[in-house]
Amino acid sequence: MSGLRSEIEDLKSYEHLLLGLGVGLYLSRVLAERATAPRPWPAALGLGVACVASTIALLSWARRLRCDLRPLAICYGYALWPKPHPPLALAVGLIALLGLAIANIQAKGELLTEGLIFLGSLALYLCTLAPTLLPADAGEFQFVAPLLGVAHPPGYPLYTLLGKLFTLIPLGDPAYRVNLLSAFAGSLTLALVGWSVRQLTPSPWPGLAAALALGGATTFWAQATRASIRGLTALFTALILGLALAYGRTRAPRHLTALGLAFGLGITHHPSLGFLALPVGVYLILADRTLVTHPRKLLRPLAAAFLGLSALLYLPIRDAMGAPQSPGDLTTLRGFLEHVTARGFRGDMFAFARLTLLPDRLVVLKEVLLMQFGGPLLLAILIGGILLLWRNPKAFLLLGGAFVLSGFVAITYRAPQTVEYLMPAYVCLALLLGGGMGALLTLPMARAVSTALAIAFVLYLGTAQVLAHYPSFALLHHDRSARTYAEEVLQSAPPQAIILANWHHFTPLRYLQVVEGQRPDVTISYTHPRGGIPLPDLWREEIDRHIREGPVIVTRFYPQFEDSPYRFRPLGDTFLVRAEPSFDPPSGFTPLNITLSNKVKLIGYRLERAAIGPGQPLELSLAWRPLTTLEKDCSLFVHLVGEDGVSVAQADSRHAAGRYKPREVLIDRHTLFLRPAVPPGDYTLIVGAYTPLADGDWKRMTTLAGADHVALAQVKACSPSLSPITLHRCHQPFVGGITLLGVDYDTSYPHSQRVYLHWHLKRNPAARIFLLSEGQPVCRFRLPENSSVGAYLSTACDIPIDASSIELLLRRAGDGEPLPALGPWHLPRGGEIALPTPQPGSRYLSLGGKMALVGARVGPGDPISVRLDFVALRPLTHDYTLSLRLRDLKGRWQVQEDGTPAWGAIPTLKWIRSTWVSDIRRISPPADAVLGQAQLELLVYDAFTMAPLPPLDERLLAQGPLISLGQLREAELR
Repeated sequence: MSGLRSEIEDLKSYEHLLLGLGVGLYLSRVLAERATAPRPWPAALGLGVACVASTIALLSWARRLRCDLRPLAICYGYALWPKPHPPLALAVGLIALLGLAIANIQAKGELLTEGLIFLGSLALYLCTLAPTLLPADAGEFQFVAPLLGVAHPPGYPLYTLLGKLFTLIPLGDPAYRVNLLSAFAGSLTLALVGWSVRQLTPSPWPGLAAALALGGATTFWAQATRASIRGLTALFTALILGLALAYGRTRAPRHLTALGLAFGLGITHHPSLGFLALPVGVYLILADRTLVTHPRKLLRPLAAAFLGLSALLYLPIRDAMGAPQSPGDLTTLRGFLEHVTARGFRGDMFAFARLTLLPDRLVVLKEVLLMQFGGPLLLAILIGGILLLWRNPKAFLLLGGAFVLSGFVAITYRAPQTVEYLMPAYVCLALLLGGGMGALLTLPMARAVSTALAIAFVLYLGTAQVLAHYPSFALLHHDRSARTYAEEVLQSAPPQAIILANWHHFTPLRYLQVVEGQRPDVTISYTHPRGGIPLPDLWREEIDRHIREGPVIVTRFYPQFEDSPYRFRPLGDTFLVRAEPSFDPPSGFTPLNITLSNKVKLIGYRLERAAIGPGQPLELSLAWRPLTTLEKDCSLFVHLVGEDGVSVAQADSRHAAGRYKPREVLIDRHTLFLRPAVPPGDYTLIVGAYTPLADGDWKRMTTLAGADHVALAQVKACSPSLSPITLHRCHQPFVGGITLLGVDYDTSYPHSQRVYLHWHLKRNPAARIFLLSEGQPVCRFRLPENSSVGAYLSTACDIPIDASSIELLLRRAGDGEPLPALGPWHLPRGGEIALPTPQPGSRYLSLGGKMALVGARVGPGDPISVRLDFVALRPLTHDYTLSLRLRDLKGRWQVQEDGTPAWGAIPTLKWIRSTWVSDIRRISPPADAVLGQAQLELLVYDAFTMAPLPPLDERLLAQGPLISLGQLREAELR
């Protein structure tokens, strides 16, 4: 035994040498791989020797200070990794540093730790805060708070009072100041999460891990940067659970009294927080059984709870004063109770709490949690919960019970905002993670290094999540689309106009009118669902009712409107409804005077911007008039073409024959989206018109000079500023400053498969790319040389549908010499690079540059089960609907099922970059249908304008906006 100890001591004496070697190799490799040029062997060897020698000297000094250096052993992980991988290098470095800190720093002072959490998160949320006005509920809170109005049920009096307080801060506009409240509430929630975990462990690291995991979660971050009542809901959840844990630890009466006050205020804010009473009550009784035998201990907490409920008096007081948005009956007991208990929504509560529906709702819960935390963090939360159950069953019962109860209430509630209703559940999961990490610290000291590295890994996961989500929220920080939309509508509205708006657009319009005083002459009417009336019919009724009172503007458009006698002229993103045709040219348009085949005259256009990037639409309004009554259907087209005349983006608008009067002025609004592999550069915007022919072809109209199109303007296509989203990530650098970042395959077109390659160009490239299958070239192309240095770029090429074992080879454009791939320390490797093997049915189909369809699996039967997988290519600010359509190929029947993704639980408005959403649909042929071969199709469209989100693949133009998901035989429909 003494000999073994002696050997261990001898080994420890060489510890700094072994660790210095690993750290030195790690550092030399990171430094070598930051350069764009390849490293010759002597230079790489010299750099490695220098780094190893210096780190051994540094660790020798640290060893004398009795520092535990063992967490640095993880540096060997990247030093021995076979391929260059900067993200992995960053992960290893962060975990090593965090492990070193955890193993050696014994932080003290709760207020200091939680204070740093608060200040750090507040700085992060302020840097990504929504800059101004927002739509929907957020817009309502932004005008209710400054005016001390009454919000929709349950009224949110506490939030309104706090919002009013924040509007007194002299920063930005009142809408921005209400957003500030959410940043403050979110930061305070994270500090409370850290404090709550401190009730379970004295170490600050588990609390920091919990705060990082929650603070970087998609929906929590979103709600902390925009006007929302969810921030206060999360805050009260953390406060209630933290005070319960504090009382369980100290038995101090002040914690119990504060808990009562928190419950009262929390229920005042949102009654759903009352469900926490069950797990909290059970925990308190288990922690202190004298609460049952000596009920007098509960008198002060109950009095404090009633004191908190007094905030509800705001509602009848302001109702009696005629506050904005007040329903007018809050001074009556019945009206007051209906409002504060939100009885109007009682039919939605527990609507999915049925055994037949719960399995699907649990799938929704899984999808939402993956969206929030990702798989690795969720696994860490699960392990943390198990550790907490082992070491502190009472705390697990409290936190786990609160999660189960709040999660059950949220997923069984029928509303398209499940991601937000689960905010209390996210807080519970963060506390379970922190509690589990705290339990990990109680393990025997012999495992201190592995424990430190485990906690460091969890801290890294939270940090990585923050870094991954930051670009999306940084983009949203500059999003002023809601204000721009509302201001354009109000500024362009005719005098005394009546604006019929859905809730999404009603609130920002109302804010500008009542808070900032814009266009008081305009009437803004909220057109809300009524009974079982179909929405198109409901909106048509409203138009009919108001059209004689003055000019009418609608914020929604339905295809059924085309059958009405009205004209719908685009007015920004809305439509001006006219009972009679207009013959006056629009103002603010660049004039044109071009006649096409003596049938159509182009009279003007308005281009919103002259430079666009990926995912940014190009908006063009085109004014024209028919010179005669159109005898055939007529389509106007807009194309964006390169120097070779090839179209890279296009849009058409079709008009029925005989619908318009001669010489009336019409305005078409065209939206063009760049295809994902369009090289940066200058393109020409052209327009024209065509008519269909009897054989199914078409014929373009011509100018007096015989041209079949008209060039309008030059448009610049810009390179992406962020790395492309890819399903097969890699990081393969090549000589010449070219790095392959990812590969994707798409088989949406049945006759070939498309290969997307995503690049990062550190130099202006002059390279030719070869794809080989079984050693034979199947595709070759040249990287565009007009790309800016440091740009990201995607390329596309088509290969045979049955091609496999794909390899990549780069050659210099001039002399054809190979450009070798670079390996560790950027030493040239040479040879072809094997790409991931394409799978049958692979998809990577960009939809308007907003999202990509990356999977479609069909389960035959009755009903047919369809799983659709999407990934967001950028943060989305529009609400898109998924329409699944099944039609008989002989035209005998067709059915469709439209809805918000994930059973309405994850609207696209909640998606940020890289958000992965799986949508499972079930669809059946009509009961009396004659079964035969059927086509399954998908359409994605804007829920308000009904404009489709087109698939950006020129091979699929014949399908229009519909995406084919495959054909089903008769046997597969049964």
